[in-house]
Amino acid sequence: MNDTPDQSAAPEADKGADAPRLELSASRGFETWLAGAVVSLAFTTYQAGKLFLLGVQPSGRLSVFERTFERCMGLHADRNTLWMSSIFQMWRFENALEAGQMQDSYDAVYLPQVAYTTGDLDIHDVMVGKDGKPIFCATLFNCLGTLSETHSFQPIWRPPFISKLAAEDRCT
Repeated sequence: MNDTPDQSAAPEADKGADAPRLELSASRGFETWLAGAVVSLAFTTYQAGKLFLLGVQPSGRLSVFERTFERCMGLHADRNTLWMSSIFQMWRFENALEAGQMQDSYDAVYLPQVAYTTGDLDIHDVMVGKDGKPIFCATLFNCLGTLSETHSFQPIWRPPFISKLAAEDRCT
């Protein structure tokens, strides 16, 4: 179902003799669908350790932006903020552009603002609570948690069959 990879949209592999090449290909009509839906996509892949931002260039070609974060997984996005987990941090990115402003044909430019060191919690999913703080699934500790100013995280809920917090995934 995939077309031949669009080399102009393929992110460059890290420079180095042993670095594997990462190729990205899109199904026929994907760019048309993105443009028609007036959306862009953000996703992570912990296998490659990448955060991807996909959109459509004014020419109609696929726009691919990627950055490397070790074991990035959980991702939450709204119009101005991205929250993303990596192997031992929770990152907050903010859109630096004002509504209606453009930068090199982009309508959003997400810049890293804060990285909270959480330690290895194996964070898989992220959402934002009513207070604006991220809530995440701390899989290694079998609970939902949020950021803490004094600890690696603050647990806020665990399943009733989990008797105590321990650094071992017991939900599998």
